[in-house]
Amino acid sequence: MIGSVLNLGRRLVGGPTTVPASIPVPIVAADRSYNGSTSRRRIPVLAAAVVTIAVAACSQAGATMQPAPTALEPSVGPTVAATSAATPEPPPPTPLNPAPAEMIGKWTYEFAEGDVATLDISATAIRIHRFAIATVRLEVFGDELVLSRSQLCTGEGRYRWSIVGDELRFDSVSPDECPDRQKTFDEATYTRVGG
Repeated sequence: MIGSVLNLGRRLVGGPTTVPASIPVPIVAADRSYNGSTSRRRIPVLAAAVVTIAVAACSQAGATMQPAPTALEPSVGPTVAATSAATPEPPPPTPLNPAPAEMIGKWTYEFAEGDVATLDISATAIRIHRFAIATVRLEVFGDELVLSRSQLCTGEGRYRWSIVGDELRFDSVSPDECPDRQKTFDEATYTRVGG
């Protein structure tokens, strides 16, 4: 009889083929004192057993069982995304036509007493200190350089350059579109500072 209750419970809930030990299964001895028949007393007991099994099986059906990690299988905790305020930034792109290393640095030229020009040359720009301070874009093509995009003038100037020892000389290739800049560069020989 208990076997048929279990089979009925399995069919109702589609549960496991064995009943877990944690599910109480009522075992009731049949009482034959009621007209010599036990079938009427069994129905409420059977119904109670089926309901108990069904409730227990349904409450466990939603739970998923996972094996505990063993000593050989370390458990993995939640992952934390690493963030850092010191994330390195990519280096700036290399200029297409940078100044050569021997040109980079600080140079000075005295045009007249009290009229001194200083050039701070980087790979892509020249910072000019003369009557005013201005920065101009620099591109070098062999022995020729192109100056453009100044804060004081939007035109372009082309100059030949040469270095002999600690002296940097500029000579105009064509008239500079910025006349004041041409006065600073054309036929001027600058001396390296701290050379």
